[in-house]
Amino acid sequence: MVSLFRGQVMHRLQLLLLDCVLIALAGVIALLLRDNFEPSTARFAAFVPLLALTLAAAVIVFPVLGINRTIWRLTALSDYLRLLTAIVLTVLTAVALGFGYNRLQDVARAVPVLQAILMLVFLVGARVGMRLRPAARAKPVQLVA
Repeated sequence: MVSLFRGQVMHRLQLLLLDCVLIALAGVIALLLRDNFEPSTARFAAFVPLLALTLAAAVIVFPVLGINRTIWRLTALSDYLRLLTAIVLTVLTAVALGFGYNRLQDVARAVPVLQAILMLVFLVGARVGMRLRPAARAKPVQLVA
C-alpha cells in the first residue's frame, strides 16, 4: 500500500516537472518571438524574474486544480478547459507578483500573452500526443482494392 502511494506521488511529481519544463520552454520561446528571434542577454536577464515567478505559480496552481492527477492518455475536453484555467491563473499570478516585484521593468507587455498562448499549445499538445500515441503504434490498416 505504501509503495503504491509512493509510486503515485512520484508519478505526479514527474508530470509536474514535465509541465514546468514545458512552461519554461514556452516562456523562453515567447521572449524570442517578441524579439523576432534576436536573443538579447539584457532582455533575458530582465525576463528571468517573471519566468521564476511563473514556475513558482505553476507549482502551486497546477496541483490545487488537479492538473497533475489526470492520466494523459485519457484526457478530455473538460481536462483541457481546466488546464486553460490553470494557465490563465498561473500567468495572472506571475504578472501580478512580477509587477509588485519590479513593475516588470524591461519586459514587454506582449511576452506574458505570448507565454500563455504557447503554454496552452505545449501543454495541450503534450497531452494530445500521449492520447494519440497508442493509435500510432497500432498496425497500419491495409486497404484492399
